[in-house]
Order: sequence, then C-alpha cells, then structure tokens
Amino acid sequence: MGHKRVQFSRLKLNGFKSFVDPTELMISPGVTGIVGPNGCGKSNLVEALRWVMGENSAKQIRGSEMDDVIFAGTATRSARNSASVELFLENPERDAPALYNDGRTVRVSRHIERGAGSSFRINEKEVRARDQQLLFADASSGARSTAIVSQGQVGAVINAKPNQRRHLLEEAAGITGLHSRRHEAELRLLAAEGNIERLDDLLVALRSQLQSLKRQARQASRYRSLSGRIRKAEAMLLYSRWTSLDSEAGEASRQLRAVEAELVAYAASAASAATNQTNSAAVLPELRNKESEAASLVHRLSTEQERLEEEAERVEQEIGSLISQLEIVEADKERETILHGESATRIAELTMEADKLRSSETKDQHLAGLARQAVGTQREAVAAKEAMAAALTEQLVAANMARNNLEQRVLKLGEQYSSLVAKKSTLAKEKEDIEQRKNGSSLRGQREQLAALQLSGRALREASEAASAERKAAGNLVANERQLVLENNQDLQTTVLLLDRLKAELSALESVLSSSGGEQDSLSGETASLASQVEIAEGYEQALSAALGDDLGASSKPGSSTTWLSVDSENEVQDLPAGLKILSEFVAGPPALERRLSQIGLVSDREQGFELFGQLQQGQRLVTREGDFWRWDGFNRSATAMPSIAQRAKQLRRMGLLRSQISEGDGDYLRKKARHQELEWRLREQEGEFSSLQQAEERVRENVRKHEDVVVSSSRDLSERSETLAEDIARLRVLQNTMEQIAEAIESLHVERDSVATELDRLPDQENASNKLEEERSLLAKYRLELETELRQQDQVLRSQEVRAERLKTISEEATLWKSRGVGAEHQIEALVLRALEIQKLLKSCRSRPKELEEKKAGLLDRVGLAERQRIEAAEVLSEADNKLKACEQALKLADTTLSDCREIKARLEGKREQAFALRSVEEQQIQERLGCRPSDTLQIAEISSVDQLPELGALEKQMERLLRERENMGAVNLRAEEEAGELSAQLETLESERDELLLAVSRLRTGIASLNREGRQRLLGAFDAVNSHFEKLFVRLFGGGKAKLSLIGSDDPLEAGLEIMASPPGKRLQTLSLMSGGEKALAALSLLFAVFLTKPAPICVLDEVDAPLDDANVERFCQLVKEIASHGSTRFLVITHHRLTMAKMDRLFGVTMGESGVSQLVSVDLQLGSQLEAAE
Repeated sequence: MGHKRVQFSRLKLNGFKSFVDPTELMISPGVTGIVGPNGCGKSNLVEALRWVMGENSAKQIRGSEMDDVIFAGTATRSARNSASVELFLENPERDAPALYNDGRTVRVSRHIERGAGSSFRINEKEVRARDQQLLFADASSGARSTAIVSQGQVGAVINAKPNQRRHLLEEAAGITGLHSRRHEAELRLLAAEGNIERLDDLLVALRSQLQSLKRQARQASRYRSLSGRIRKAEAMLLYSRWTSLDSEAGEASRQLRAVEAELVAYAASAASAATNQTNSAAVLPELRNKESEAASLVHRLSTEQERLEEEAERVEQEIGSLISQLEIVEADKERETILHGESATRIAELTMEADKLRSSETKDQHLAGLARQAVGTQREAVAAKEAMAAALTEQLVAANMARNNLEQRVLKLGEQYSSLVAKKSTLAKEKEDIEQRKNGSSLRGQREQLAALQLSGRALREASEAASAERKAAGNLVANERQLVLENNQDLQTTVLLLDRLKAELSALESVLSSSGGEQDSLSGETASLASQVEIAEGYEQALSAALGDDLGASSKPGSSTTWLSVDSENEVQDLPAGLKILSEFVAGPPALERRLSQIGLVSDREQGFELFGQLQQGQRLVTREGDFWRWDGFNRSATAMPSIAQRAKQLRRMGLLRSQISEGDGDYLRKKARHQELEWRLREQEGEFSSLQQAEERVRENVRKHEDVVVSSSRDLSERSETLAEDIARLRVLQNTMEQIAEAIESLHVERDSVATELDRLPDQENASNKLEEERSLLAKYRLELETELRQQDQVLRSQEVRAERLKTISEEATLWKSRGVGAEHQIEALVLRALEIQKLLKSCRSRPKELEEKKAGLLDRVGLAERQRIEAAEVLSEADNKLKACEQALKLADTTLSDCREIKARLEGKREQAFALRSVEEQQIQERLGCRPSDTLQIAEISSVDQLPELGALEKQMERLLRERENMGAVNLRAEEEAGELSAQLETLESERDELLLAVSRLRTGIASLNREGRQRLLGAFDAVNSHFEKLFVRLFGGGKAKLSLIGSDDPLEAGLEIMASPPGKRLQTLSLMSGGEKALAALSLLFAVFLTKPAPICVLDEVDAPLDDANVERFCQLVKEIASHGSTRFLVITHHRLTMAKMDRLFGVTMGESGVSQLVSVDLQLGSQLEAAE
C-alpha cells in the first residue's frame, strides 16, 4: 500500500491518558500545529498515534506498564477501566490489502481493558498486533518510524554512536528487518548444522549398537541351550534331595513315639514332689510374721536409743557455738570503738588541706587571663599569613596547570598527526590492492562450471528418487506386516496378562485358604487343604467353621506336617443325644473327615445347646448354624468370637470358576502363539527384501550426497567470491571518504597546533611568584611556633586550676564519708552490747540439758535386751521350717529337671521331624516352582527311567554348580536382541533420510544468507548516496551556507559500519557533530532526519517540539523547509511547538488546554481559512 494513495485523516481518543472525554484530531493536508502550555497533554496525542500503530513498549510512551495509558482519575473524576484510540485512513483508490479493502476509508482501532490487555481491529474485524503493525509498515509508517520525531529524539540522534545512527540509513533503504531475518536464518543454519552433528554422532552410536545386538542374539541362542541342560540336571538334584529328606522324616517319627512313653512316667513323679513342697511352704508365712514382729520391736527401741545419743551431741555442739559467738561479738565491739576514733582524726586533716587550696585560687585566675589575651593576638597574625600564602599558592598552581595542559595538547596533536599520516599511507596501499584484485577478478567460468554440475546432479537425484520409491513400496509392505505382528502380539500379550491375573487371583485364594496351616500345590492346580475339597450346603458355612476352625486348613496328603489321616478303628462311633441332626448330613468331604463330622451335632439355638452339652460323650461337639459351639469337656464359644466361614466358601466357589477360565485361556494362548510365529516368519522374509532395496538406495544416495557436496562447495566458493567483490567495491567508497576526512583532519591539526604555541608564549614567568611564596611560608612557620609556645603556657595554667578544683571536690566527698562512718560505728557498738546479753542467756539454758538425757538412756537399755531375746527364739523356729522346705524343693527340682530333659529330647525330636517335613515340603515346592510337576514326575524331566540311574548327590551338585557358573559367566543376556535389531535398522533408515534433508536445508540457508547480505549492501549503499545528497542540500539550506556530508566508518562492511556526520557551518572548519554547539547540533540532526524522510517519504510526519533549541532565524528557515515539503508532496505534518514563529507558519492550529486539573481538551483554529476570509474582506 503506497503512501501516495493512503493518507491519515482523523485520530479519535477516548479515555487515553489525560483525554478522558471523546476527542477527535483532524489531520488535514498541509501543516497542522498543536500548541498549549507545558504539561497540558500535547505529547499524549503523539503517543496515542504511536500506540494505535502497534507500539508494545510501555516505556516508549512514558509508562511503566501498558495499563498506564488508561485515564487514572483525578480529585473530581473517577479512574476509567478502559481506553481506546481510532485512526481513519483515506483509501481513495481501493488498493488496500484484500482483507481490509471494504471501502474508501480504513478504520484502525486499538482498545485496552485494565488488567486484560489490548485488542486490535481493522474495519471492525479483530486482528493480531502483528497484522496492524504490517499495515502501517507497508504504508512507510509505524510506531518506530523516523517520520515520528518525539521529544528528545533529536538529542538521541546527536548523542548516538555511529553504529546506532546506522538504523536511519536502514530505515531509508527499507531493510530494517534485514538484521532480524538474517539472524533468524543464521540461527536456523546453526541449529541445522548442530542437528547434523548430533545425527552423525547418533548414527555412529546406533550402528555400533546394531552390531552389539547381533552379538547378543547369538548369545541368547547359546543361553537357551544351556538353560535346557540346567533344567535336566536340576530335576535330578531336586529328586535326590527329596528322597533323602523323606527317609529322615520317617526315622524322626519313630524316635519321637519312644520318648513320649517315657515322658508320662516322669510327669507322675514330678506331681508327687510338687505336693510335698506345697505343704511345707504353707507353714512358713505365720512363722515369718512372728519373727518379723520381734525384729521390728528391737529396731524401734534401737532407733530411740540412737536418737537420745544424737540429742546429747547436738546440745554439746550448741553450747560450743554460743561461746564462739560471744567471743566474736566482743571482738567486733572493740573494732568499732577504734574506727570511731580514726574518723574524727581524718576529718580534721581534710579541713586543713581544703583551706590551703582555696588560698592559692585567686593568683591562678589572674595568670589565666593574661595567657588567653596573648594566644588571641598570635592567632590573628598566623591567620593573616596563611591567607596570603594560600592566595600565592593558588596563583602558582593555576599557572602550572595551564602550562601543563598546553604542553599535553602539543604532544597529543603531534601523536594525532603521526597517526593520521600513517593511516593515510595504509589506506592508500589498501586502495591500490583492492583495485588490482577487482581488475583481475572473473566469475563467468566458475558460473558455467556450477551450471554443468547442477545439471548432472538432477540426473542423480532422479535415480535416487526412483530407488527411494521402490524402497518405500517395500517398506510399506514391511510396515503392514509389522502392524499385523504388532496387533497379534498385543492380542497375545493381552491373553497372557489375563491368564496371569487369573492365576494370581487363584494363587492368592489358595494362600488365604491354607494360611491356617494347610498345604497346597498351586502351580498344579490341586488344592491340598480340606477346605478346597468339602462341599457345604448353603447356610451351614458358619457351623462348619465353628466346628472345625483351623483344622479345616490341614492337608489331606499323607506325610504333610499337618494332615488328616484315615482311621480304621474297630470301636463303634458313639451316638449323639437323641433328636439331633449330624453335621455330615449337610457337609460332604473326603473319607478322612467323616469320623469328625459324625461326632458333631446341630442344635437349633443356644438354649438347646446349653441343655444338651452335658450329655456329650468324649470327642463329641454341638454347634448352631450361627456358629455357637459346645465341646464334651465343657468348652463353650459364642458365634461372635468365631471368624466367618461364609467368605471362605465363596472363595472356594471362585477357585473352581478361575480354574475353568485358566484352562480355556491356555488353549486360546497356544492358538494365538502359533499365529504369531507364522506372521513373524513372513515378516523376516519381507524385511530381507527390504534390506536389499535399502542398501541399493543407500549407494545411490551416497553418490548424490558426494555430488551435492561438490555442488555446494562450488556454490559456496562462487558466493564467497561474489561477496568479496561486492565488499571490495563498498570498501573503495569507504576508503575514498576516509582519506578525504584524514586530509581535512591534518589541516585542522596544523591550525590547532599553531594556536596552542601562541597561548604558551603568553603565559607569565613563575620564578618571581615562587620566591615570594617561599618568603611568606617562612614567616608563617615563625608565627606558628610562637603561637604554640603561648598555647602551652595557657594549658599549664588551666590544668593547674582543674587539678585544684578536682581535689577540693574529692576532699568534700571524703569528709562526708568519714562522718557517716563515725555515726555508723556508734550504732554498731550499741547493737553488739545487746547481742552479747542474749547469747549469755541461751548458754545458761543449754548447760542444764545433758543430765536429763542420761536418765532417759538408762531406762531404754533394759527394754532393748528383752526384745532381742524374743527375736532370737522366733528366728530359730523359722530356720527349722525353712530347712524342711528346701529339702522338698530339691526333690521337686530333681523331678522337674528329669522331666525337662525328657521334654527337651521330645522337643528336639519334634523339631527334627518338623524340620525334615518342612525341608521335604520345601523341596516339593521347589520342584513345583522350578519344574512345574510333582516329585514322582521329576524323573521324566530328567529323562531317566528309574532311581538307580541317578548319580550321587555330590556329583549332581557339582554338575549343577558348573552349569550355573557357566551360565552366570555369560553375564546379562538380551533375549529380545533379534527383535530389537530389526527395530534399530528401521530407526537407522529414518535418521539417514532426515540427515539428507538437513544437508539440503543447510545448502539453501547458506545461499539465502549470502543473497540477503548482497541485497542489503546494495540497497544500503544506494540509500546512503541518496540520504547524503539530501543531507548536503538541506544542511546548506538550514544553515544558510557551509557544507556537510555523511561517512561510513568503523567497518569495511556497510551492514556493520557506523554513520558519522561531518559538518562545516558557515565560517568554520569541517568537524564532527560532537564538536559543534547545541543549536548547530540540533540543525544538523534535523537535516539528517529530513534527508531520511525525503529518501523514503511517509504519509504523515510528526514533529514534537523539535524547534525548541533553535533561535528565531533558524526557526524561520526550519518552518520554510516544512512548508515546502508539505506543498510539494502529499505528506501531512503534525507540529507540536511553543514558538510563536512556528505557530504563525501553521495552516491550522489545535490548542490543548487543561481547564480541569488532570483532564485535557482540544480546540481548533483554521488559520488558512481565516487568511482567506481576511483577504476576501
């Protein structure tokens, strides 16, 4: 959308910053001025224009966050929660983008809600911020356009570094996005090259991994063969151990029955000894009580005797203490009397010393006054001399600094001159080299060679594409077969998982049912416990659980540690009480359980059970359906104390269903496994064909890659030579400009060096000033010495007065202290006299107590002797009874020891038997877990016909150990190695294809970056020439003479070079922008901004107080230039100003006022229309 066809016509604000009320600014052809006092909101109009054009930085519109553009409220108006700005664009020829080309006017708006962000609309259609920014960028405008010159932007151009000013040239050349696009392409190039490096590393690693997987597949085959041999050896070893343990269990049972017979006899003997011991022990408590009472009486009398002795000792100690206290009081009274006399003597001495000190105080006061007067006079003389010396020193330092600065300038100018001469010589040589290289460069032959290589490359790529198509067809077939294998494998895995879950549930149920001591063979599917073999009528589960309890979990297999055995007894079964039903009528089980069930009767309720349990014979039981239980020996248990059997019955029924489902699942698994093996065989055949095609394609691709590397190398070489040639041309222009600048700088250095030499000659001679300063310093030292002498004398007099005053104060305090001590001594003497009288009274009372205590001790001694004789008699009777008890206890201990030894032997034999049974059970379990069969079937797995063919147990263990060690030495074995190798081959093929695509992308990116650089340099150099031409003309016009030009410095590459402004105002030499005055800098910066604007005109130009640093004459020239540009082109100007001359040149004026604090309003005056009306009158 060209700027000649689109114009800005109106700007509407609502709630934006200080414009809280709806406000409309007309943007008419010509120059529109905006005026008003400082702080009224003029710049808010410019910021609204930039905001609606897509500005996303709050700092660029003087805010800390984007919500700051919403009206924040005043003392009389509340804050707004939203703001909007709408811009109207004229579209007379209807050439806007198709999405927005709805009419002759394009409406662009931006709306913001506090805390919710901005929304963008074009012709009432919501768009992205990027779309809105592109719309204005296509119109040669935008929020960051150089056509919008805000406050401080002129100063930013002045203070900017040359590299920062380059963006003005990029704006004029239309390549502002070049750097971002090139940087994005370079990032993509780096990412692609990094991906290629990672792919190469990954391909090397995967190829190595593929070789490793092939080795692992061979190892897995050897592992399976070795495992078969281990299974046979393990079967023979486990069967040998099981037969040995079965023999040990039988021998232990025979020994245990013999020991149980001996144990009965020893138990009877121990019971008799226990009866005798109990009778003897019954007499002892009464005798012990009598002996204890006698001993207690002796103890009480002895305690009373000891207390009287302690009382006598305490009285003697108290008498001694009172005598000591009386002596101490007499000594204290004598010490206080002496202290009272010393106090009076010391007070008299202190009074005489104070009188002497007061008599000498008047003389010292007179000497102090004289010393202060002498010090003041001497200080005034020293201050006068110091002021004179300081003034002379400052004059001398200033002169030295001026001379040093001028000498340094001379040295610096010499260095600059030498540097410029050397640089000029270097540049001349470089220019000559570039011209020779330019004349000898020819690219035609290399381009023809590159074209031939590209033609042959197309033929190779066609061959590669044909091989790739054939390989992809084969790959599709392989993929289809793999999908079938995968689906079949998933179905097979689902079946396996279902079987595992069913078997796990079955195993858990069997473990629960056998937890009370029963045994089971879960892997074979045969439950060994009776709980799994009984059938219970519905409703009688609780009764069976109460009657049998944990016995129901015992095994039915002979030889188990806890088992039910069939009893063939000739004794008749005793009948239950009449009228009772037998539990066996409702419970069916194996024959071993019939005898127990026939002795269990069913009663209807608890009352009937309590009535009949007394009629039960030995071994009989009663039970209710709820679980209440009575036993023949009187034992009773209520239903609430017995665990429920209902859950166990449900578990048994569930086990039967699970076995049925497992049997069906095993058949389904075998069918699916056969189908899976068939599909895998077909897949391997097709993968072999695919591998052959893949290798053929790889050979073709390798040829293509090698050819493309040659093409890329040739293309890169041609591109680099083209770039070098373009850089040489650009460098020649830069060298020419730089050499001209150096010549001008050398001329300026000559003029400046002459000026510095003249200033050095004008400086005065410093020898006289130095001599005069030395004289003043000598006098100052003499006066300071005299002042120090007077100060020392004054200090001596003052110190003497201070010492005298301090001593008088000390004497007064000491006299007060001695007076208080004398008064205290008098009071202390009186207190000590009273204390002595009190102690004498207490001493007299204590001396009468020892005689009374002796009389009490004599009476108590007779009572102690009588009590001691009674205690001895009771102790002798108790000793006789105790000896009799010890004899009985020894007999009982001997019987218990014999019985304990017998029991220990029995326990040891039971443990041996249980251990043998347990070890045999463990062996059976290991046979089941490892081999999946019963012990009797183990010989079939070992492939032997009889036990006699078994080797010795030691030989079997060594053979098993050797085979296991051989398998362990193989280390970790990957049984899926073949399958993983196939998957890895497919992955390698995919990665190699991706690598080829990345290499092609890298070649394209390098070509694109080179193209961007060439185009950017050409357009930037063209824009530089155009901007420089406009700048030279505009500078002469705004300054009324002089000359100026632009230079590219800092780099040979125009895309990296900086933009320097060299200007020579009328009557001045050529210099850089930084050496000019403030007004000259502003005019030069404006010339540059207008030069960029003329090179790339925009539909609107906004100038915010750019005339502030200019005087009236320069403002006049500035206004004429703006009017001329506005009249010759279609650009519309918005000028914010405070200058009267600028206001007078405007076609129309808008005034911004703030009648209400914090709220801006807009008023307009059309000066052009007013002039026309005035002319008509």
